[in-house]
Amino acid sequence: MVSIRNIIWENNDVFLSAGCGVIEPSVAGKEWKEGVSRCLERGIREYVVCSGSRFSPLVIELLRYADSDDVTVWSHFEERAASFFALGRSRSLEAPVAVVTTSGTAVGELYPAMIEALYQRVPLLSITADRPK
Repeated sequence: MVSIRNIIWENNDVFLSAGCGVIEPSVAGKEWKEGVSRCLERGIREYVVCSGSRFSPLVIELLRYADSDDVTVWSHFEERAASFFALGRSRSLEAPVAVVTTSGTAVGELYPAMIEALYQRVPLLSITADRPK
């Protein structure tokens, strides 16, 4: 997996540029479309996104759905606060909410809210990116 650095949106095609070149939209987009479709099938309609370049294709896919009012995407700059915000949204909606973040210590910041969700029996999902090899 490569770390995406730039996104070019041209005539409804998305080109992702990384250190190794350009990844065609059909290659990068197919995996993320399937992932988003599976989440939607399971009733996940809200996503709390923390900034990071590793999951840019996923965010692009979510924003495409958000344009049609099927999905709400919230943006947060700090993972711990984002995860507790998502927990509150999930409790309020009585529906699952996902937190989207990069890898490493960002995932660790989600842990307190995940524990709360477990004990409160609130559906909270974390979607995290792999660290590039």
